[in-house]
Amino acid sequence: MEKAMNSNYVVSCQQCGLNALCIPHSLSQSEMDELDTEVKRGKPLQRGQYVFEESEKFSALYAVRSGEIKTFSIDDEGEEHLIGFFLPGEILGLDAIETGNYVNSARALETTAICEIPYNQVESLSSRIPNLQSYMYRILSKEIRED
Repeated sequence: MEKAMNSNYVVSCQQCGLNALCIPHSLSQSEMDELDTEVKRGKPLQRGQYVFEESEKFSALYAVRSGEIKTFSIDDEGEEHLIGFFLPGEILGLDAIETGNYVNSARALETTAICEIPYNQVESLSSRIPNLQSYMYRILSKEIRED
């Protein structure tokens, strides 16, 4: 499995053209700054690189900034089964919160930039920033509805 490096890049959440899609509009400047310090922006993934693999320990949510991610599972016969596609502004990894392990694999279909949001920080920030907590509830509800 080849993964992207976790070196940080400079583009902040406020400067990102997708911030209206993946973070709530109602965060104050200080709340946005607090969230921004926790988001990791690594080198872009190249086609075929994994974001995570099935059964790997859950540690973070991922927001797609550019490119496309495919999620899939492998059955007992080694056949790949498509779960879904994630495009810019969408967040993946939500289905791993309950079990503590990723329930499928996620791989870049093309050069793809992602933001890694450590889940322990999401929990901590959500308890201090009510608008962020509300946003997390909305994206979890959307995930349930779409499933």
